Amino acid sequence: MKIKRITFLGASLTLFLAISACLADDVFWDDGGSYLINDETHKNNHVYLDYNIANDPGTHVDLDGGKVGQLGAYHNATINMTGGWSDFISTHNDSTLYATGGSSEFGAYDTSFMSFSGGTHSAVIIFNHAVVEVSGDAEFEGIGVEAFGKLNVEGGTLQNLVTHDSSIVNIYKGKITELISAADSSVINIYGYDLGITSTGGSYGHGQVFGFWESGSSFSIDFSTPETCSHIYLIPEPVGITLMAIGGLGLGIRRFRKTRIQLPRERVMS
Repeated sequence: MKIKRITFLGASLTLFLAISACLADDVFWDDGGSYLINDETHKNNHVYLDYNIANDPGTHVDLDGGKVGQLGAYHNATINMTGGWSDFISTHNDSTLYATGGSSEFGAYDTSFMSFSGGTHSAVIIFNHAVVEVSGDAEFEGIGVEAFGKLNVEGGTLQNLVTHDSSIVNIYKGKITELISAADSSVINIYGYDLGITSTGGSYGHGQVFGFWESGSSFSIDFSTPETCSHIYLIPEPVGITLMAIGGLGLGIRRFRKTRIQLPRERVMS
């Protein structure tokens, strides 16, 4: 089985690149139907959705408790994860996963889409042109973005974020508690106000980014490598721009009033 390892400073993220070659006891659901996994019937199985044929609408699985060995969605298949546990879940082609609970490792491939608003997960790695969104109370030990993958962070908690190749990350709010590591031509956009960045200091001595999210909560995120700083782009949010504009207007009014008070009396009255 092929394995991907992303090494942090003091931490390592290991992910399976894809579901392994088909085994005799693998399960194939290719009929466009809907299935429920809420027990341990498939705890030792690799379950494939629409692996052999595309359906419209695609085959659908609700993972709501229990265990499944590995679960892979292909073509237009969909997975709704509200609970349960899996060794590894992957999406391929144009398939989709929505996770509001549960726990697993994930791989997003091709042009698939994953959305996480809950659950406590070990990791997700994003490849090719796949898109992943993190929000709400979702928690991850690490997220890796590779080869044109895209990540949008609008909440949740990440311990580590690693980016490579031509990947794009947009961070609007949330928590990154350990570090960011960026390399190659990857881009990380930070949206907020009163934003600042340094190339020194922080927990690892390689700088950090800090400021306020549009929601008003403060943040600071450490960089694990010297080159990470050059991959960070600060983008003031409209609220931040508005606050700065209001602050500037207030300063202008105060200056005007001060000037007016200092004018000769007859000039004021004229």
